[in-house]
Amino acid sequence: MARTLFIDPVPQIQNTYSVLLDLRRRCLDVMRAGFQLRCVAEAARSFISEKHPNLLGCLPKSLGFGLGLDFREAALILNSKNPNLFAPNMVFSLSVGFHNIPLAPAEKAAARGSVRKLSKYSILIADTVMIQGGSETPEVLTKHSVDWCDVSYFINDSSDGQRIVLESDGASVQSVAHGTARSSRLRDRKRGFQEETTCGNRKARQAELMQQKIVSKREEAQHIHNGHQRASSMLSKVPEIEAYMYADGEFFCC
Repeated sequence: MARTLFIDPVPQIQNTYSVLLDLRRRCLDVMRAGFQLRCVAEAARSFISEKHPNLLGCLPKSLGFGLGLDFREAALILNSKNPNLFAPNMVFSLSVGFHNIPLAPAEKAAARGSVRKLSKYSILIADTVMIQGGSETPEVLTKHSVDWCDVSYFINDSSDGQRIVLESDGASVQSVAHGTARSSRLRDRKRGFQEETTCGNRKARQAELMQQKIVSKREEAQHIHNGHQRASSMLSKVPEIEAYMYADGEFFCC
C-alpha cells in the first residue's frame, strides 16, 4: 500500500490528485476475471490521452504486478504487452501515479511553505487487490482512505481563506482550505492521539495486572511446594515400627 501526503498543496496539485483518483477507478474497472492484464495499462493510457493529454508523458509504463510465490511475479506485470488473463482469487498490487509533473511558475508564486522550492512533483497511490469471480470488480484489501481530506495538510495558513477549485471530467468541485478546516483537522488528530494514549494506558494496566497474577500464582505454587516439604519432613520423623514373631506364629510390634 502507498499513499502520497501533501503539505500546503497548491490547486494544481489537488487537481492532479483528482485526475489520479479517476485513473485509479478506470484501472480497477478493467481488473475482472477473463480480461487480459494489458487492459489496465491500455485503459489508463486511453483515459489520460482523451481527458488529460498533458499528463501522458508522466504516466509510468507499468501500473503494478501480481503477488504470488515471488513478491513481484514477472509473468503478471500490469503493462501494455502482457496477454495473460485475470483469474478469480489472483492478488495484485495496483500502483497508479504520475512522475515528474512540472509545477507551473504561477502556482509556485502563490504557494506557501516549502512548495515554493519545487519545480516538479510526483504522486502515487498503491493498493493490494484481489480478483473476484464473474464480472465483479476486484476487492481492495488495503482499506486506508484515498480521500483528499485524509492525505492533505495545511500548516502555513494564509491571512484569508483560500478557495480551491478542481476540475474532474468537466465537473467542478470546490474545496475551502482555511483556518477553520485546519483547526478541525488538528482537533481530529488530537482526538486520535488521545484515543491512542488511552489505549496505551489500558494495555499497560492490563500488563501490570497480568504480572501481578503471575506473581500470585508463583507464590501459591511456592506455598504448595513448601507444604509438601513440611509433610515429607514430618513423615521422615515417624519412628519405624518393628515386628517380631513368637514361636507360635503370632506377631507383636514395638
